[in-house]
Formats: sequence, C-alpha cells, structure tokens
Amino acid sequence: MDEAHGTGVLGPKGAGLVSALGLEKEIAIRLHTCGKAMASTGAVILGNSTVRNSLMNFARSVIYTTAPSFPLVACIRAGYDLLKTGATQKLQDNIQHLVKHFFKNITSRPVWNKATEMGILSIPVSEDWDSREWLAPCVPPWTRQRYNYWLVFHLQLSGVSAFPIDYPTVPKGQSRIRLMFHGANTEAEVETLVSIICDFAQEMIEIEESGEVGQKVPKAAQQVYALMADV
Repeated sequence: MDEAHGTGVLGPKGAGLVSALGLEKEIAIRLHTCGKAMASTGAVILGNSTVRNSLMNFARSVIYTTAPSFPLVACIRAGYDLLKTGATQKLQDNIQHLVKHFFKNITSRPVWNKATEMGILSIPVSEDWDSREWLAPCVPPWTRQRYNYWLVFHLQLSGVSAFPIDYPTVPKGQSRIRLMFHGANTEAEVETLVSIICDFAQEMIEIEESGEVGQKVPKAAQQVYALMADV
C-alpha cells in the first residue's frame, strides 16, 4: 500500500489509510513517504522480516542508495514526534473539512454541472464524496485532453499553483491536473479556487457552443502563447 497521500493526513495521529481502516495485519507491505505532509524527503517501508531481508539483499535501488544524512533523519523524527503528540490533528481535520467544502461548492454550481454534462470537466473522486468518512487531500480535475494545459494556464495566471500530470506518470490519454489541499488553507481560498475553475468552465462552454473550438482558444492560453512567442 502506497501511503504517499495518507501519511500525516489520514488515520489516527496521521498513521495513514491502512491504520484508519484497521488493516495493519492484512497489508503485507506499506510505503510511507517522508515528503508531502512530513515536509522532508525519503521514505520508509514497513513489512515483516522476510520483506526486509528481500529488499536488503535483492532490491538494487535500496542496496545502492546512500544512507540518509543525520539532519534528514532528525527532520523526519521531528515530524513523527509532532504526529505522536496529536499536535497536527487540527490541521488533519481542517484538510478533510476543506476538501468537503470544495466538493460541496463546486458541485452546487450550475455551470459546473453543465460543463460535466458536456464532458468539458469532471472530478471522478467527487462521486459520493459526502458518504465517505475520509477524503484524500489530492484532487485531480479532468478535462478534455486538449484543454488540460489551458486549464493549467487559467489557474496559474489566477494565482493558483497547479501542475499538469501527463504521460508517463499517467497512461496516455488520461492527463489531469493535481490540486493539493493543505491544513493551512482557508474556506475563502477554496471558494476562490472553485470560482476560478468555474470561470474556465463557462469560457469553454461558450467556445464549444459557438462552434469555434478549432479556431478559438481561451484568454489565459492566448496570454501564455503570446509570452512564448516573445521568447
């Protein structure tokens, strides 16, 4: 189980999704990354002695990896100390609140519903969001493949840090954008994000309904392409 987006965010004291579900004895191998919520680098693999011995003797990427430096280990340990004391629980709870707030706001917008029906935008993980106990802090909006970078441009020029996820990170034809919610974000920031995405949706709806999809590009893309032409 890859706990990259669960470590420090989900489960009791940030122990991850497996611990949240009480499946520690059912999952043979767990990977807890020390980046993202832990604010460091590296990773930890949890498993029994057979798993550990196999990795140490046959996993070339582990055998020939330089051991972590003392400052790095100290940073990771400090992060886990914060988790163990419960000092991060308020931030964990806020992440859950913000993701739910995002889904509630964006799915209540008529323009979003129309864009979804037209196939312009969607967020697969938003389905049944209100019936799930935990939600991942990573939310991937999908759009038509040729619109993916246009949405990135729109978000970035509006002051939102967003990046495209393309092949080979994801299969060909399944590019999307990754949005990450942090414990220090606010409801107002989430509502602004929703408005920015819906503005893009409205613009693309108008372009498609005009029949000028092949000739017209959205305003943000025009600005970026103009900057590129000047380089």
